[in-house]
Amino acid sequence: LNFMLSRNIKTSIATSYFLIFYSLFRFIIEFFRIPDAHIGYVMFSWVTMGQILCIPMFLLGLYILKIRKGN
Repeated sequence: LNFMLSRNIKTSIATSYFLIFYSLFRFIIEFFRIPDAHIGYVMFSWVTMGQILCIPMFLLGLYILKIRKGN
């Protein structure tokens, strides 16, 4: 993100890239993490709550990127 900000891009685009990449990496990391004991797996015996929460974050990043790339 520092590299992108040094290239004088808009802060909103850097924010959208952060949301997109953070949610992707977090989704992958959740495969290796043991889910919380009181929540467990939510769906299909492999999807955790962290993975579900990554989906809106990813979509928000795409939305911000689409809005700002259009301007």
